[in-house]
Amino acid sequence: MTFDHQLVTSLFNEALERPASERAAFLDAACAGDAALRAEVESLLASHDESGSFLDVPAAVAAGLASGEASLAPGQALGAYRVVREIARGGMGVVYLAEDTRLGRQVALKVLPPTLLRDEGRRERLRLEARAAASLSHPGIATVYALEDIDDHVCLVSEYVRGGSLRSELARGPLPLPALLRTGIEIAQALAAAHAAGVIHRDLKPENVVRDERGRVKLVDFGIARFDAPAGAPLQRRLTEAGMVLGTPAYMSPEQLDGAEVDSRTDIFSLGVLLFELATARNPFESTTPVSSAARVLAAEPPALSEVNPALPWELDWILRGCLKKKRGERYQSAGEVARDLEQLLLGRFVPGGAVGAFGPDLAGARRWWDLHQASAIGVSVLMVVLVGIVHEWVRNDLSLSAFLGVIAAAAINWVLRLHLLFTRYFNRREMAAQLRRTEWWLRGSDLTFAVILFAAAVLPAREHPIFSAFLAAVALGWSVTSSVVEPATRRAAFPD
Repeated sequence: MTFDHQLVTSLFNEALERPASERAAFLDAACAGDAALRAEVESLLASHDESGSFLDVPAAVAAGLASGEASLAPGQALGAYRVVREIARGGMGVVYLAEDTRLGRQVALKVLPPTLLRDEGRRERLRLEARAAASLSHPGIATVYALEDIDDHVCLVSEYVRGGSLRSELARGPLPLPALLRTGIEIAQALAAAHAAGVIHRDLKPENVVRDERGRVKLVDFGIARFDAPAGAPLQRRLTEAGMVLGTPAYMSPEQLDGAEVDSRTDIFSLGVLLFELATARNPFESTTPVSSAARVLAAEPPALSEVNPALPWELDWILRGCLKKKRGERYQSAGEVARDLEQLLLGRFVPGGAVGAFGPDLAGARRWWDLHQASAIGVSVLMVVLVGIVHEWVRNDLSLSAFLGVIAAAAINWVLRLHLLFTRYFNRREMAAQLRRTEWWLRGSDLTFAVILFAAAVLPAREHPIFSAFLAAVALGWSVTSSVVEPATRRAAFPD
């Protein structure tokens, strides 16, 4: 029997928040006699009581960490490693800065609590994780050195990256756009390298990205990483059991929260959350509790970037929405694609829809048509100024002179506006939407004035040069139709936001 996952999850979480003595009465009322639904929720509660939280840290692990079970004092030796100080503490262990006395280098020592690894199966999965993570070689990924069993402690030894995490940077506010884009490019490139080696991070968040002393970012803590074995590899090569839900809810993909099989696209969702937070200093899904954060990931759409910071370019919002689609098939399909589009945006050459068509309109053709329209309008208006000048040479009166001067003035205003928009389109893309709004009525006014003067000029030589006059009148009529009907449609197609 299948159930509405969100309903089951909601009931489970509500029951979990109640004392154990009150859960039966709550389920009586909430399930309204649906025995199968109640059994499903009760099975989740039983699994939680046995092995840990459905959405967060296993209960036994959390209890161990809270009681200081895994704490090591500064100066304490653990095998060949001497603890310097504690760096971080989380659901999957405690991380220390330590000195490797054999090689004379500082390392990050992640010590996992014994409660997490009481059975040999979990130890084996951790060994496989370390083996997979150690296979990664990329400047944007902290190197894993070894997995050690020392005095009943299981330790993951990795490169110590001097610097601060992105979480510490966010304490000072959102990143400036150029820094944000460069940071996003480096993270996406590092993820692409990990994915190419078959490793999925599964816990990408600001705490797990460190900027080193040279300003480059490194991914750290593959503590709940998943190794995607090649086709045909034995099932035991998988690092985590199917259905095990590990991670930080506000950064997890919907399929990860569902406990479903995950692939590299789950990291792309987390990357979208991370980039949104770097751009706004606000997580799009974070709420007061892990449970409510998970519910928002499953059901709520992220706010538009423009709602949080109107100064951000709409193209960045387009990229982030491509990362944050609920269905993984509608997201970017690789971290390399995200890195490429962020780099194009940094260079001012990004055209949404050019290479990723699964989640957005193809705007490349519309933009090219808009460019052609501007160039054609400038070219035609130059030709019309010349032709009105010829009319003045033929007629030689005050009306023809007025028409000639008027058409030059209207055309000049038109040229300035169109060239300004073309310049903005290619060299100041962040301002494009604002400049389109600012110039709209000026452009329409100059177009209308140009068409009226052109039509008036067409009347002057009608008796002596009827064909010439008819041509000018036709151009004037075509110009007015194009200005009032065609150009607004072209603009909306090219710049829908």
